[in-house]
Amino acid sequence: MPTIYDVAEAAGVSIATVSRVFSGRAPVTDASRERVLAAADALGYRPNRMAQALAGGRTKALGLVMPFTLSNPFYTRIAEALIAHGRQRGFEILFALAERTDPDSYIDAQKSLLDRQVQGLLIVSNTETAHLCREALPGDPPPMAAVGCLPERGLPLATVDEEDGGYRATRHLIELGHRRIAFLGLAGMPPRPLGREHGYLRAMEEAQVEAHAIDTPVRLQDGEQALDAVLRQVPDATAVFAQNDALAIGLLRALAERGIRAPGELSVAGFDDLPMSALTVPSLTTVRVPVDAIAVEAMRLLLDSGDNGCDRQVVIGPELVARESTGPPRGS
Repeated sequence: MPTIYDVAEAAGVSIATVSRVFSGRAPVTDASRERVLAAADALGYRPNRMAQALAGGRTKALGLVMPFTLSNPFYTRIAEALIAHGRQRGFEILFALAERTDPDSYIDAQKSLLDRQVQGLLIVSNTETAHLCREALPGDPPPMAAVGCLPERGLPLATVDEEDGGYRATRHLIELGHRRIAFLGLAGMPPRPLGREHGYLRAMEEAQVEAHAIDTPVRLQDGEQALDAVLRQVPDATAVFAQNDALAIGLLRALAERGIRAPGELSVAGFDDLPMSALTVPSLTTVRVPVDAIAVEAMRLLLDSGDNGCDRQVVIGPELVARESTGPPRGS
């Protein structure tokens, strides 16, 4: 990655001259400007917009676009972690909320933050929406990073390895002796099974047992609907892996209301490790998403990499947290 020192050496000028060319805060001769710009272009150098903003004394603020939803507490955890680590670095976080399923809403929210002169953008969304947000950025945009979506080439992001997490949760159930395991969530999303479901399918294939992916909404209030789908489509299921903790907790409530014992009659595993997951009865087995580490890496992408490092991806491994909601199948 070329630096300001490389540009100064290639152009035959001082580092201060290169800085003045890109900051525009002091006069530079036309000849020097042309040499600097030509050297920067040849080297593929782009200035660190974040450093320029700080040196210029502008407001230290980052923009955060995230979905407006009260049904999944995971987004609140991500926001809290980003705010905390942003403040540790001396930045305030400005929010813009978007409709989770509407990419245009994300783009509008992003524009509103750019109008407020933020020095970097964090986008909490799915992969497709993050790509659309990046494509909608104006010329010479601030650094941008996606948070929490699936890795895809050309998209700067900090996220968890969702496929590995899905694999770990499913392997845990298989190792307990389960063979009739259903996946509950947004199953079979085109063009291929993604993330957590893909990890589930990989573990089931390795164990040479039949997979049962059931398409269902994934909110806390969808537990009863999800249970109905399991009983209808896989009536002999002994375990389920839910796409997120919100759905898993809703499922545990639905089981309790119908007198179905967990894990005695149906083991339940989730994904996220929300704080409430340790407090349910039974406490929920889940996959812990390292929210704090994701927030730290997202800040590094924006504040330390500069524009030359804007395509870097950081994918962090999850951790299985085995609690009371999973156990051996009945009769084993």
